[in-house]
Amino acid sequence: MAEAVRKARIVSAEFEQWLLEAEGKAVEGIAPVALATPSSFKPEPTGKSLRELCEVFLKDPTKNRSGKAVSGYWNAVELSEAVLGRDKVIGAIERQDSHQAVSRTVD
Repeated sequence: MAEAVRKARIVSAEFEQWLLEAEGKAVEGIAPVALATPSSFKPEPTGKSLRELCEVFLKDPTKNRSGKAVSGYWNAVELSEAVLGRDKVIGAIERQDSHQAVSRTVD
């Protein structure tokens, strides 16, 4: 993923250089540079919540799950939501959240 982002930035910088040249504003001898993203920057996670993901998983028509299995999945989802929050996006769950969930269920 990081390599794809780096390549996209290089292409973007090359395109910007090409655009400046077309407008007659380019500075000769300056190569396009792709800036690195600071490691502290974390984009806002987007995606599905655990409940939404489980709904899609359980609606798979190629699988035949027993009522007991489905009930087990929903119990796990409800427990996770109680600890992590109902609207927590899967991509936003971090190691710290996992430790918090374990410590709450063990206590």
